[in-house]
Amino acid sequence: MPSLAQKTAGFDASVVKTGELVPPRVVPPCKPGACPFAGQSVTVLAFTGKVITRPVHELKDEFEAATGAKLNIVEVPYSEFFDNFISDVSNRTGKYDAALAGAWWLGDLVAGDYIVSYDKLYNDPRFPKWDIADVLPASRSLLEYAGKKYMVANDHDGQVMYYRRDLLAEPRHQAEFKKKYRYALAVPKTWEQFRDVAEYFNGKDLNGDGMPDHGVSLPLKVGAQGMFHFMSFSAPFVIGPGNPKLYWFDPQTMKPLIESPGHVRALKVLVDLVKFGPKEMLNWDLGKSWDHFLEGRAALTFTWGDLGALAQQEGSRVKGKVGVAPMPGTSEHYSVTQRKWIRTELPNQVGNVTGGSWAVRSDLLPVGADGDQGEVARVCSARLGRHRPRTPLSFPAAAGQREDRRLLGGRLERGRHPRLQPCLLRHLHQPPSASLPAHSRRIQLLAGARCASGRSGERPARRGRCAESRSHRLRGNHHPPRSRAPAPRLQGVARTLR
Repeated sequence: MPSLAQKTAGFDASVVKTGELVPPRVVPPCKPGACPFAGQSVTVLAFTGKVITRPVHELKDEFEAATGAKLNIVEVPYSEFFDNFISDVSNRTGKYDAALAGAWWLGDLVAGDYIVSYDKLYNDPRFPKWDIADVLPASRSLLEYAGKKYMVANDHDGQVMYYRRDLLAEPRHQAEFKKKYRYALAVPKTWEQFRDVAEYFNGKDLNGDGMPDHGVSLPLKVGAQGMFHFMSFSAPFVIGPGNPKLYWFDPQTMKPLIESPGHVRALKVLVDLVKFGPKEMLNWDLGKSWDHFLEGRAALTFTWGDLGALAQQEGSRVKGKVGVAPMPGTSEHYSVTQRKWIRTELPNQVGNVTGGSWAVRSDLLPVGADGDQGEVARVCSARLGRHRPRTPLSFPAAAGQREDRRLLGGRLERGRHPRLQPCLLRHLHQPPSASLPAHSRRIQLLAGARCASGRSGERPARRGRCAESRSHRLRGNHHPPRSRAPAPRLQGVARTLR
C-alpha cells in the first residue's frame, strides 16, 4: 500500500517548502443550538496532493464551525480519481455529495443526469454568496453548461513559459548563441526559438554544481499531465487567424483532428524537443519536472502558475532568476477549413486556460428523503468557491470573436454529440493498457482508435453537429469521439515515442 508521501509525490514539488499563508475566515461560527446543519455530514471526493486539494482542507474547520455539519474528505491517487468519480455517479451509489472534477467531464455528467444546476440557489441567502463575474470569461465559461451554472470556482489558471533570466542575460551566452544561431539570444517567441535555446543550454552546467544540465524539463508521463501540456504546445500549430476555433473535431463529420497536419507537426516538434531534456522525463509527473527546474537543472519549461510561486520559496536554487512569458507561437498554422498552411507576419501565439478548470460539483445525485443533505453539500461547495479563488491566466480573444460555452459530450442547444466510450475516457485519464507500448496506445486513442471489443460502453456513436470554441483560445474540456481506425500518419511518430 503506497504511503501518502508516495501518492502525492507526482503532483507536489519536493525540493522547496510551500508557503504557510492561512486564508482568512469569512464565515463566523454558528451559536450552540442554532447550527443550521447540526448532525449532518458531507463527503467530498478529491485527489491526493496539495496542488488542487489543499483548499478543501483549509476550509474544513471553518465549515464545520459555521454549519455544525461534519466534512469528510476522501482522497484517492490521481490515477484512480476518475474511475472512483464516474463509478459513483453512473451506478448511483451516492458515496460522495460533492467532488473536485474537471470541466471537460461536464457534458456527460449533465447528459447522464448525474448533476444538477445550482441556478435557483445562486442568490439564496442561506448559502455563502460568491460572484461568478469575478471569474474572467474564459474560465467562467467552464463553470457553466448550456447557460446553466454547475461548477463552483476553485482552480483557474493557464500554462505559461518559464525561463532562466540570469542565463539569457549572461554576455558570454549571448555572444556564443548569436555566433551559432545567427540571431540574438532572447526570450523565445516561437517554438523554433524555444528549441534553439533548449539545444544551446543542454549539457551545460546551469546551477554551478559542476554537472551537465538540460535545456528543458517537461512532465510527459502517460496518464498524468502530459496531455494538457501537449494541448498548449500544439495550439499555435492548429489555431490561428485562418482557423480560430477548430482544434478537436471536424464539425461536419465529427472526425478527430488529432491526425491533421497541424497536430502531426506539433508532435514531431515535441519529439525533437525531448532530446534536450533528461530521458527520464518521459515518465515524469508534475512534481519531478518542477523539481528539476527548481534545482536549477533546466533553462526552460512551460507549465502552470504554481511553478512561479514555488521558485521563490525556501529551497529553490532559482529564486530571483526566473522569468515568465506567454507560451511561444509559430510562424504558420494549418487551417482545417482551407486545407493549407497559413503564414503569419507576427508569431501566432494562442492563449489558454489549459487544465485550469478543476472546480467543485455538488449534488452529484438527486437529494433523497433527507433534503438537508443536499443543502449542506451546496453550502460546502459555495464556501469552497469563495474560500480561495485563483485569478485565471488567459489572453484576449481575437477581435470580433466571442466565446462559445457549449461543451462536447452531452446535450447541446443544436443537437446531441457522440457519447464518450468509457474505455476511451479511461485511456485519456488513466495509464494505458499494458497490451501496447504506452505512448503508442495513447496516441492511437487520441487519433481516434476504437477501443477493444467487448469492453463496457461499446455503443454505436451518434453523430451530431458541434460548435467548438469561437474564441482564439484553447480550452481543455473536449475529448474526441470514437472513430473506425487510428490515424495512419501518426504511427511513425508513435513508434518514435515508444
